[in-house]
Amino acid sequence: MIDKSINVLGNVQQSNLNTGKNVKQTMIINQDIDTAEKAFSEVNEDITKIHDEGKRKLAEYMAGQLREAYNNNDSEKAKEPFGFLRGILGDVGSIASIASLFGFSLI
Repeated sequence: MIDKSINVLGNVQQSNLNTGKNVKQTMIINQDIDTAEKAFSEVNEDITKIHDEGKRKLAEYMAGQLREAYNNNDSEKAKEPFGFLRGILGDVGSIASIASLFGFSLI
């Protein structure tokens, strides 16, 4: 039996999707640079609210590692700093935004 399933991931509004026999289609959807900048800015703002200086410094370092992973499109490298920041900041909006950049789930 032939698998005729269609998997659609991400935001594909107003995109053409071709269907039919023997159709293989690849869509590359780029994240909006402004969205990423805003997400990292929000994380940095949340980090400034950490009262413990040691935790704040470590969070700043991890945010830098997370940014580097994003710039290199390396979601594997992002897992550790993301997990750390999520543990420190909780499931705040900035963490949810960063999760969406990497395709991570908060569930």
